[in-house]
Amino acid sequence: MNRLPHWKSADWLALAALGLAAVLRVWGAWAMRCLTEPDPAVVALMARHMAAFKELPVFFYGQAYMGSLEPMASALMVALLGSTGFAVNLGPVFFAMAAMVVLWRWARDAAGPWGGLAAVLAGLTGPAVYFAFQMAPRGGYMVALFVQALALCASARLAARLRRGEGAGAGAFFALGVVAGVGVWSNLIVAPALGASVLLLAHGMRWRFLRHAGRLAAGAAGTLAGLLPWLAYNTRHGWASLDMSQVSAHEPLRRALLHSWTRFLLLHDDGRSAAGPHLPWILALAVLLLAGAGAWRTWTGRREATPRQNYARAAALLFTIFFVWVYATSGFTRTPSARYWVPVVPGLAVLMAVGCATSCRRGARLAAWTLLAALLLGQGALSVMKTHPYARRAPACLDAFRQMGEALEQIGADALLAPLQLYALNFANDERVPVSDGRQTFYAPILRAAELADSPAYASGFHGIETLLRQRGASWNSLPVAGRHLIWKVRFPSEPVRFLAGGGLWDLSRPPGGLPLDALNDGNLDTWWSPSGKGDAALEWRFAEPASVQSVQVVFAHGMANLAFDFPRRIRIEVNTGGAWRTLFREDPIVPLDVSGPRVYSPSGLARLKYRVAQTDVEGLRVTFLETRSKAGRLDWRLAEAGLIEATEESGRMADAGGVDGLGAWIREEGGAAQIYAPRWISNRLYRGGVAERERLPGLAERVFGTPEGWPGEGAVMPDREVLFVVEPFDAEATRATLEVHARDFQESRVEGWAVFRVAAGDWVGGEMGLPPAVRWTGDALLTGHTVARVGEALRLMKAGGEGDETRRALLAEMVRWRPSALSALPEETVRALGGEEAVRARRESALVPEFSCRTEFANGLCLEGVAVEPADAEAGGAVSVTLHWSALETFVPGREMVFVHVRAGGGKIVAQEDYRGTPQLWGDSAVRPVPGEIVAETRVLVLPRGAEAGALDLCVGL
Repeated sequence: MNRLPHWKSADWLALAALGLAAVLRVWGAWAMRCLTEPDPAVVALMARHMAAFKELPVFFYGQAYMGSLEPMASALMVALLGSTGFAVNLGPVFFAMAAMVVLWRWARDAAGPWGGLAAVLAGLTGPAVYFAFQMAPRGGYMVALFVQALALCASARLAARLRRGEGAGAGAFFALGVVAGVGVWSNLIVAPALGASVLLLAHGMRWRFLRHAGRLAAGAAGTLAGLLPWLAYNTRHGWASLDMSQVSAHEPLRRALLHSWTRFLLLHDDGRSAAGPHLPWILALAVLLLAGAGAWRTWTGRREATPRQNYARAAALLFTIFFVWVYATSGFTRTPSARYWVPVVPGLAVLMAVGCATSCRRGARLAAWTLLAALLLGQGALSVMKTHPYARRAPACLDAFRQMGEALEQIGADALLAPLQLYALNFANDERVPVSDGRQTFYAPILRAAELADSPAYASGFHGIETLLRQRGASWNSLPVAGRHLIWKVRFPSEPVRFLAGGGLWDLSRPPGGLPLDALNDGNLDTWWSPSGKGDAALEWRFAEPASVQSVQVVFAHGMANLAFDFPRRIRIEVNTGGAWRTLFREDPIVPLDVSGPRVYSPSGLARLKYRVAQTDVEGLRVTFLETRSKAGRLDWRLAEAGLIEATEESGRMADAGGVDGLGAWIREEGGAAQIYAPRWISNRLYRGGVAERERLPGLAERVFGTPEGWPGEGAVMPDREVLFVVEPFDAEATRATLEVHARDFQESRVEGWAVFRVAAGDWVGGEMGLPPAVRWTGDALLTGHTVARVGEALRLMKAGGEGDETRRALLAEMVRWRPSALSALPEETVRALGGEEAVRARRESALVPEFSCRTEFANGLCLEGVAVEPADAEAGGAVSVTLHWSALETFVPGREMVFVHVRAGGGKIVAQEDYRGTPQLWGDSAVRPVPGEIVAETRVLVLPRGAEAGALDLCVGL
């Protein structure tokens, strides 16, 4: 850029404001040094690996979404200051301050020295979300801010020179092209700025492009040079960046405009601060008023302004218009976040500077500067107030991460499967133990390590893991740490299966001479294998000694959750017994959702399929993947592993897969119109053989995740129909024990080795009262479960009234038996009248009833039942434990609500606060949600500031 012709007082004031902006951003980076969100944690991992020259940063999910320039700056800080969250946060601060300097020069071009000062003040903190993102290592937002400001400022200057007929060398165009290319690589959100830059340059050239062919060629060459990292990545990854575009995912115009406005309000404030819900409107309207004044002066003052001023002003106006248009017509409106409004702030700041510094009337300028000063105070105070709690919570947060890491090492876990919120543990604990939610592929080695872990631990709240383990009759160790429980040493009832030892793979027919013979059963998921999408592909095992094979398991490396039933291949399985080959599965569909195996939980990033064969004396086994010429043939599927599971107990306890035909014949003769609950592979065979219609087979593979209308989900049993349960012999004992408790009468038969249990319609205990059976079909056996549904219906009937006292006593007895904690939904007097002192004792021991009730019902069906605070006489600098008691009505549907807990001093000033998603018991998986009306409790810890004044404090809780 050109040197300033001379410095004025406004320039010195702007320089001081820039210094203050740097101090605020460095303080914010320190305050937010505890990285708790997944995206910043991934950038932190990138920075650490780059600083150690460990590997190239190609693992970041943002390689398709954002480039690596911002993490490179964080890596430099990590190399200089150490691997801390503070050092990582300084990466975006560097680009944020560079953008501030360019913003000052841009606004100075548009409105003179005082305009430059006004723009710096407008961006000193800016809106609250804008300020927070200045220190947030999200991968590329601050690079985008810097690139778009630099491109617009430089193109405005070049356009002014071209318009005046002055020289503009090819080097300047090449440099501008490099900036544009780097911007596209770093974040495609710079597109509106680049579009405005192109329009400015075209106008400066007077649309005579041939006369400037050399300059245009230099600009194109520079763009290509800046795009080289983007091209290098995408040519090797199927142009993945283009799939990240949100341009075509727009909503209807009216809804898009409404969402655009609500997100713009959210950019300023969420409306939950002490100033009240009108604050975001006040701040947003003040910004728009000043920017509107600048847009008006851009038009009305175009004749007396210099070319440089006109182009600089036009750059801000065109960019703002283009950005708003792109935002409102893209998928940004579908995302309930204000982060996509962040890049528009510099354009608005320049327009605000024009409105403040170029008005013709002195009174108008005074009013504009007064409004800007008020806006600066409001935005600055709000930004500091929202950032300060991070600084207070950082020590406790870092200590919790340390405790979690020490606990994982103490129990000897080699991985932690946990909700995505704990992904940041990977950075905080130096990647000593991989932490994964089993789904995200931010950094593939972490997901892979979790998949291959021999002794993983599980964090409480992970996909309903506790419920899953209870259903399967498991026992486990539990270690409380940092507000969660670590589940480890999971022990299941003995299962008569195990993986066959390696070395059985005899031949790999495709690709010829490709991989070593043991490449698909060595446990190394890096050895991918793909048959190039054409022709059949086969695997064959041959055994030196006849083996007992229970099932075949294959692992596909592809996240196929959305394409599960459009997979381009089918499978054929043949077995060699007695020297002859027989076909067990002729052309079965490959359904990746049919997941099983000896592990507790298999992450869905890899699809594990198990095909039940149940054969003894097996000499050979062949698996063929058949080509179907499906439209989904372009799907990049890759076979990672293949293995066999053998039976380890006597064959009499395992049914023979060849007996399915005999089972089908028996069902035709004896089954009548009963519903048939059988393992999925049997249900599929019965359906294909015409034994039963689809509607009679709840266990069909297609019903695993999608439940048709009228069908109870999650393994529930239909009580008003006759049912048959088909189970393996080794699951018969558990199923029989379940029916002895929950069915008044049932019949048991042995058919072709399987145990078949029959329960007539209405023969379930409690059915006369209209209660669903408290049983759950797991896909292999019938176990006690669905107690929430049973107790919930009992509670609903009791509250509805109309039942006699005898029936109400029976309903209460069901609640006491199956879920005494749900008695919290009933007054103690009612429990005593219907169940006596024994029921009252069960309520007091199990139900979470607050000592002091303050029932408050929210519009979404959530109820705050009570609040308890300890200690009541907390001191400044001390911690306060706030226990919240919640319940939910039947109408409650968890949305994107946030719970806020505020401690306020006199005058409504917030001295401590915590905003969070809400208790997982209500906002989490519906399978583990309590009975409607049942009270659950959670405890939040808030730290009072050391400088808090003595006196009474108020506690505010809300949504």
